[in-house]
Amino acid sequence: MTIDASQNSLVFTDKKNLLIYPSLACGRGFCNQSGTTLFWRSRDFSYCAIKVVILNEQL
Repeated sequence: MTIDASQNSLVFTDKKNLLIYPSLACGRGFCNQSGTTLFWRSRDFSYCAIKVVILNEQL
């Protein structure tokens, strides 16, 4: 399951384990430790789909 997000709203507080693999149509974000898919985004950054399971609400 994914949610749509504008590119500017996708913010990572810690990027040390973030790997972005560029493909022909989009960029795919992965955890470089576990291989978990985190998100994908369009090449022009106009669209982003985030995997719901990676979201962490901070109170």
